[in-house]
Amino acid sequence: MFWPWFRVAALLWLCHGSLGGSGRLYSEEDPLVILGSTSLKTTVTNSSSAWLVQFYSSWCGHCIQYSSTWKALAHDVKDWRQAIAVAVLDCSQEENFDICKEFSIKFYPTFKYFRAHGSPTDKGTVYRGETHLTIHPFIKTVDFLPLKPVWMVGSDWN
Repeated sequence: MFWPWFRVAALLWLCHGSLGGSGRLYSEEDPLVILGSTSLKTTVTNSSSAWLVQFYSSWCGHCIQYSSTWKALAHDVKDWRQAIAVAVLDCSQEENFDICKEFSIKFYPTFKYFRAHGSPTDKGTVYRGETHLTIHPFIKTVDFLPLKPVWMVGSDWN
């Protein structure tokens, strides 16, 4: 009689840990912005800085493994906040389901680049790197070299 109750209690404890604050991949102490359904559009639209946003799911194994790399990237570029900012949005939270669908998030993690002074209709550009290690060198070269890569020149830099 004791074992069924113990199993239920253990299961509830595990679920609570994965759904509550202790199961979160990112916290307010991390050098990045945690976005939600109400803050994504207002944050990246017509912003004076460009944004790199990771759309993730807290249960995704790849997202969990990559979280330390994303935090390191955010730490490395935190002094460049006027030019580029790093953010995350957890698509596994129910209140974010609709915004993730609106921004066509189908896989986790998905990385999107939002250019500075973007329009309200801008849904971001998906970054597709060769490996998970290529995003860090990408951010160091895109916005901060005197000579911009050819694909970035144009309306992005007005």
